[in-house]
Amino acid sequence: MPTFSIDLLDILIIAGIGQGGLLLALCIRFFRQNKAASALLGGLVLMLIWLQLEFLAIRGVVSIPVPAFYGTRFGAWLAIGPLIVFYQRALRDPQFTWQKAYFWHFLPFLSFVIILPAFFAWQLHPHAVNYGLLIYLQYPHLEYNGWYFFYLFLFPLQFIQLAGYLLKTQRELKTYEHTLQEHLAKLEVYTLAWLRQLLAWLTFFVLTTLLFLLLSPYLGLYIRELDFIYIFPMVAIVYTISFKSFRQESIFGKIAPPALSVNTAKKYEKSALTPAKAKQLKQQLIEHMLNQKSHLNNELTLRILAKELQVPPYQLSQLLNEHFKKSFFDFVNGYRIQEVIAFVDKPSHKKTTLLEAAFACGFNNKTSFINNFKKYTGQTPSKYFKTRKQLGIEGK
Repeated sequence: MPTFSIDLLDILIIAGIGQGGLLLALCIRFFRQNKAASALLGGLVLMLIWLQLEFLAIRGVVSIPVPAFYGTRFGAWLAIGPLIVFYQRALRDPQFTWQKAYFWHFLPFLSFVIILPAFFAWQLHPHAVNYGLLIYLQYPHLEYNGWYFFYLFLFPLQFIQLAGYLLKTQRELKTYEHTLQEHLAKLEVYTLAWLRQLLAWLTFFVLTTLLFLLLSPYLGLYIRELDFIYIFPMVAIVYTISFKSFRQESIFGKIAPPALSVNTAKKYEKSALTPAKAKQLKQQLIEHMLNQKSHLNNELTLRILAKELQVPPYQLSQLLNEHFKKSFFDFVNGYRIQEVIAFVDKPSHKKTTLLEAAFACGFNNKTSFINNFKKYTGQTPSKYFKTRKQLGIEGK
């Protein structure tokens, strides 16, 4: 084992491990809110602690009295991808339950990180324990057995596997957000934007690891300090989750998204919405929005609007998709933007701020208002109204 030593970089990693411990405590605290989401998030944090602890053990900062534990960093990431996929599913669906088929996603982790090392740890070259499994760069003249090369190739393959799961998670989130747009006019509560930040951090981690893998052969030797290229993003991930946990308890699955049907290519296959009926409903919808101004209701949903029109929700969804070429989200917020413009142009509202106007017209979130306004007009609200004032067309 390496002699004991500790420096500032090690202290930062130890702090990350401590922060991870606090996160585990929070997962236990919020376990009743959403058991699956809290357990999966706890599993993710536990893996991050494991990876950092093993790194410190390799450096000799801590001593783990289990020989098989050393080297598990090269394979432990096989559990991160599945944990991310199932965690975001549990956040989207409070009724998410664990199924036996999900076990297969964790089989590579159990096999390569727990079972094989437990029975074949003695097969690893002793230098591989101290320097990680890039020892061939430091001592290329040594003879290595098949197990050594097996773990050597496992090192890059685990990050390829992680990248695949990150892409899968991104696709599922995109589908989910599209479904939300078909039913809701406000998304900020359910978009799981923080999870996208987590995915961005993990993607950055994969890229930094790629940099590590490229630099080591280029330099021609294994420099232990290069490990920090991919270790520190790991610590940053722990602090990202921690920061969000204190500001957004929904990361533990505290939110309860509405039950939504997922869009499929055949969802309107048996629809009773004939062309003639669609034309009539389209005109009815336009008149309803102009006269009743349903968009001013910041809790408006597809189901509520369909009830006001006395039509089935799926017919209204079909009308919006096929005849307006818009999602429910874009349709309603388009009316809200028009309402904001008309509201600001009134002489009696000259002293009203843009944010106050947005809230009065159905928006309940500043970011959502700005994003939708820019999407609808191509400009930010402040720039749009400044241009109108310069052109002398405000209030007309």
